[in-house]
Amino acid sequence: MASMGLMALGFAPDGFSTVTDDPKQGDLFMVKCGSSSGRSGTGYYHAGVYCSEEDEEIIHFTKSSSQSSSSWSNSSSGPGIISKVHVKNFCGKTKVLIYRKNEGIPEKTFRDKVRNAMQKKKEYDILDYNCIHFALELLDVDTQGINDYIKKIFESINNTCKSQEMQPLPV
Repeated sequence: MASMGLMALGFAPDGFSTVTDDPKQGDLFMVKCGSSSGRSGTGYYHAGVYCSEEDEEIIHFTKSSSQSSSSWSNSSSGPGIISKVHVKNFCGKTKVLIYRKNEGIPEKTFRDKVRNAMQKKKEYDILDYNCIHFALELLDVDTQGINDYIKKIFESINNTCKSQEMQPLPV
């Protein structure tokens, strides 16, 4: 779910609980990705939503990599891609956290939202609209809930930096 500026660290959003049984439609998957700082203990999470128990698929949102410009690869915004992948391809062999909305999700409405999302074109922006925003929006988390979740992530990053006495890079 994100990259440098929005390094999701695997927190459960408010109104969600950790899943310890088999995943169900509407579960939020958080997959640990590589370190953005080069430190082995740090990293970020990519978010997706389990959308099909029959096909074991996850719908997720990423930044398009089809641009050939080298400046695009370093950009934090641009065209995004909404796609479905098999859960094994999404998770790979990395650490996975799974959360379920406490109040559940309306099955038919959710399927319609997934179908509609697959038809949309969205702009990816590392801070304003990334995989976290997409996944939580798909699960009907209100804007304030999304903003509170992101604020929680930033607070954790700041606390981690302070506890490790990290210094800003020279400019």
